[in-house]
Amino acid sequence: MVLPDRKTGAVWYMPGGKSSVGLLYKDANGSYAFSDDNHSGSLALPFETVLDKEGQSDFWILTYNGKMSRKILLAEYQGYSMLPPMKTGEVYGCPADKVPYFEEVSWRPDWLLNDLIQLFHPDMRTAPLRYYHKLL
Repeated sequence: MVLPDRKTGAVWYMPGGKSSVGLLYKDANGSYAFSDDNHSGSLALPFETVLDKEGQSDFWILTYNGKMSRKILLAEYQGYSMLPPMKTGEVYGCPADKVPYFEEVSWRPDWLLNDLIQLFHPDMRTAPLRYYHKLL
């Protein structure tokens, strides 16, 4: 199960089940807690709801600018320590200020889909990920 994005202030914006990202999770044959949701935009949720619904997540993916690590995430919000990917180390980040993620995924969703397939199905990992790398 994938846990996407991270808190912004008091809200965690999660992709709706019918959003382009939510549909990519489905296309990658992945598990996503909000896949049955009918919104095409983001869901504004408190951390407690995310923790309740995503409490069994296998990995966490997020975009960021600047430096990022699991230690920086914990300094940003201590509640992240309750998330399973923080305990297992399965946290993947995309440095959006160094990788043209936002410039490319609208035109080449297949590139993002390839990363998602490899993250959802590690046994199918055949090449380096284009956007994501494991955060230490």
